[in-house]
Amino acid sequence: MRGAALRVAVLQCQGASSGHAMAVAGKSLVAASWRGLRTTNALNQKTEAKRSRVPLLAGGLAAAGLAVGITYYLFDGEKEQVVEQKKRPQAGERVQGLKDYSADEIARHNKIDSDVWVSYRDGVYDITKLIPKHPSKKEVIASAAGKPVEPFFDKYPVHKGNPHVLDWLESFRIGNLREKNPSAGDRVAGLREYSAAEVATHADPDQDVWVTYRNGVYDITKLIPKHPSDKEIIVQAAGGPVEPFWEAYPVHKDNPHVLGWLESLRIGNLREKDVRK
Repeated sequence: MRGAALRVAVLQCQGASSGHAMAVAGKSLVAASWRGLRTTNALNQKTEAKRSRVPLLAGGLAAAGLAVGITYYLFDGEKEQVVEQKKRPQAGERVQGLKDYSADEIARHNKIDSDVWVSYRDGVYDITKLIPKHPSKKEVIASAAGKPVEPFFDKYPVHKGNPHVLDWLESFRIGNLREKNPSAGDRVAGLREYSAAEVATHADPDQDVWVTYRNGVYDITKLIPKHPSDKEIIVQAAGGPVEPFWEAYPVHKDNPHVLGWLESLRIGNLREKDVRK
């Protein structure tokens, strides 16, 4: 009976055409072979003085069947892993079924010691557990806390387009960036309004710097020491609109990374009568 089951399992493996069928047949062959080995062991114990060629042959066939079955099983497992990898979304792609988060929600998770979220393209990531494992100093990573990582990647280009970095980041995925986030500088309902005169009082580069962009008001005080430019250059915009500053340094103008970074520092809306036309 055991030999018949083993022959059936072998024939199933030989006739299998797809990887999945090979796995099913392989599993059957493993089971039949294992039973054959157990039977052989029992027969050998009973006939220790008179070894029979039949159990030895059965044992050999069982061992061979076990090896073939495992091979089929592993082959199909590798094939399934390859298929799974091909189906995995690229880093930052929108993933159906995940919760959407706004840029404002992400910005609130900026506590470097306990709670850090970032965004990358359409993805949202909780990187709190990544920080102690990251080769860089905590203070360096803090520059991206609660913000898009694209400006951080631009500043430290070893990350940019690096598949290992992107795979690692994707393993911390918790959601998608809300598609209906307002464009940078759009008026945001529910935020406090400030006058241009009020913004102008926050112009101390060492302590307190606010700027405006279109309808938005931004506190960029914490941005200054992390910005790649010298403080003396950035403070040209302190207490006023950034548009003239960006005309002088056009790398900022309409740059989605710059706009995303700026929007993460949003504190309110500019009073309508003070908005530049």
